Amino acid sequence: MKTDRKKKALTAISSFLLTLSFVLLVIIVSSVNTGYITGKINNNPEAAVYHSKIDIDGNSALDTFITNEGDSTNGLSWSTAHVIDNLEISSSSDGISCIKIKNTDRYLIIEECTLSDTWHYGGGSSQQGIRLTNCSNVKIRSCTFSSVDEGILLTECDNIEITDISNSMCDWYIINIVDSHSCSVNDSTLINSEYRGGLSMDNSTLCTIQGLEITGNGGTAMSIYDSDQNEISGNTITDNDGTGLKVQYSNNNEIVDNIITGNTWYNFYMSYSSGNDVGNNDFTGAGEKNVVIEECGENNIYDNAGYSSAGKIFGEIGMGILLSFVYLFIAAGIPYTLLRFKYSKYNVPSDTWARGTGIVGIIFGIGIAIFSAVVWQSGYWSGIFCAIWSGLILAYKSKKEKGGGSVGSKSTSGSGFKITLKTAMAPTAPQQPQQPKTQDQPYFCGKCGTKLNSTQKFCPECGSPRD
Repeated sequence: MKTDRKKKALTAISSFLLTLSFVLLVIIVSSVNTGYITGKINNNPEAAVYHSKIDIDGNSALDTFITNEGDSTNGLSWSTAHVIDNLEISSSSDGISCIKIKNTDRYLIIEECTLSDTWHYGGGSSQQGIRLTNCSNVKIRSCTFSSVDEGILLTECDNIEITDISNSMCDWYIINIVDSHSCSVNDSTLINSEYRGGLSMDNSTLCTIQGLEITGNGGTAMSIYDSDQNEISGNTITDNDGTGLKVQYSNNNEIVDNIITGNTWYNFYMSYSSGNDVGNNDFTGAGEKNVVIEECGENNIYDNAGYSSAGKIFGEIGMGILLSFVYLFIAAGIPYTLLRFKYSKYNVPSDTWARGTGIVGIIFGIGIAIFSAVVWQSGYWSGIFCAIWSGLILAYKSKKEKGGGSVGSKSTSGSGFKITLKTAMAPTAPQQPQQPKTQDQPYFCGKCGTKLNSTQKFCPECGSPRD
């Protein structure tokens, strides 16, 4: 009996312990991240949670991802925004983005996350720490990226705010904004991109780029391409192995109050762009040239250290003057000379020819100005001044030759600006040389010194005969 009771007691204890172990196992398993832990994912801000990659497509998938954690947020406003925070996600170098979200407009905050190892090996497309496609109403803040192809890629996004980003070792751009609008990047440190730079913007509008520190990157630090009506202000872009800020095919942007110094190539490069405000920037200390502006329309460029817009205009004025003299030689000088030789018999007035070449010179200069403005979007000052100088010089030539007879005749108004050449003329009888006219010479009496005229034979004073 006693033995049976012991057996029953041991069996009961064993059953209890087994049940307790199972319950504990269920609790432990349910608490482990499965890749679908959601809501405010980590409520303990002191310790990061290791998490697998996140891939969400659509509002419903995002809501499901959030509610699985039992969080009460609905993502319909910033006060009830979904939150993903304090995660460590490594892509394990398999070429897949750490956080990939697309086709959502829920209010979402991604913060305090560490994202790494998206480098792909053996080919394949670039992958990111965070990749948003066709998303709106997202805030990304205080995230760190390391060993990634790109830190953040926004494609076809609206109302995205990126703040306080830091990184170490990226292959391409740390932040890349493509086909997006009304986005902002603020107060971030973007360094050590191996092949590119800190930020790239392509075909994007109404974005704000402020307070960035971009340094030590292997290429163009900030690239703005085909993007309009953006604000780029208060950034420090220094010591990058390429151009500091490159702006191409972009219009009506505000580029002010930036420090862009000490970059290897150019500090500021702008081409095929117009309507931009570029002012109060520091562009000093570049390795090659501080500022290069080419093939641009009208831009408002003012008060920039390391660059003078007046120098560019004076350079174009000088080119215009040079073009005008080239025109005079090619379009005026050569035909004018040929006309004198060939058409002297037609008695074409030389001043008429000068006026004609002057008009052609003005048209020539205006043509250069229009062509430069439309095709090159630059250099039209050269054409304008070519037109002005051609007109002035040829008008002067016309004035000097006015009244000078035909092209084949010799001018009687002085040598002036007129080219004097011998022309083929019909032979004429030799002309007798004219005797030089003898002017009256004064004569004085040899005895008393009285002045005599040419007809007086005796001195009226002393009566002495003229010698």
